[in-house]
Amino acid sequence: MAQRLLIAVGAGLAAAILFVVPVKGTTFAMLIAFLAALPIMIAGLGFGQISALIAGAVGTLSIAIFLHPVFGGVFALSLAFPAWWLSRLAVLCRPVSENSTEVVWYPISRLLGWIVVLSIAMTLIVMAMVILQAGSYAEFVDTTASRLAPALESLIGNGMIPAGFGTNDFARLIVGLMPSVMAGWAVVSLAVNLWLAGRVVLISQLLTRTWEDLPQHLEMPLVARQAFALGLLGCLIEGPLRMVGSTVAAAIGVAYAFQGLATIHFITRGSAGRLPILMGVYFTMVVMLPWPLLLAAATGLAETFYPLRRPKTPPPKPPLTPIN
Repeated sequence: MAQRLLIAVGAGLAAAILFVVPVKGTTFAMLIAFLAALPIMIAGLGFGQISALIAGAVGTLSIAIFLHPVFGGVFALSLAFPAWWLSRLAVLCRPVSENSTEVVWYPISRLLGWIVVLSIAMTLIVMAMVILQAGSYAEFVDTTASRLAPALESLIGNGMIPAGFGTNDFARLIVGLMPSVMAGWAVVSLAVNLWLAGRVVLISQLLTRTWEDLPQHLEMPLVARQAFALGLLGCLIEGPLRMVGSTVAAAIGVAYAFQGLATIHFITRGSAGRLPILMGVYFTMVVMLPWPLLLAAATGLAETFYPLRRPKTPPPKPPLTPIN
């Protein structure tokens, strides 16, 4: 018990340090901060949900005491709670039947769905706080764009601004895209950190859950199609509804991109050119972002209507883990 407590406290302090690292303003600091949820997720997957809760509480209190209570609250809502909740769901299981000693694990599709829901909720909560402070959505856009315009002009100059846009117009466009970028980035952050935590705990032989074949099983719940359509419709409406719609559409779109990449991984199995294909896919995603991401999302969305991951022969059922 004492060992788990020490691990939980260490995980909470590590998460808090990673959370505040971006104040250094360096690229390396931003990359390291991307892993802020990882210690709490490792604690939850490997040492139980109490350890994850303690880690989240330690991180929250540390930031609230040494920085500011508001920052502590942001840490709790945007990082500690999602990390604990996802790690809890990941090891959730139920018996196959009432008297069975075999279990089924919480579906990967629902885990991905929860990542999307948490990302949307975190983004909208942050935006609501900022808008309330500004007074209204229109005042938030005007004020933020007016502050951003001089910085854009000094950084990129008028020559780099797309044709037909003035500096202020381009600044307003960026401000309008902020919620969708935040939501998409949150999906990537939570999904990658959960996968990394799972791999770390699996290598440490502490993972209780059966590791699933992600290229075959990673997919979004079918209800996400309707939510995605509503998000796109919301993008057509001016004002706060556009902000909500773009947030929903971006988060679900990034999740569909994960599904599209999983599909590419699966259908290239057994191909002699699989490694060059995958390397080319990820290279173009880095160099030509966001267009490859949109293509991956389209692939994932299309796969929900016509499944491309159909094995030639039915695979054997994976063994179920007995309840200890």
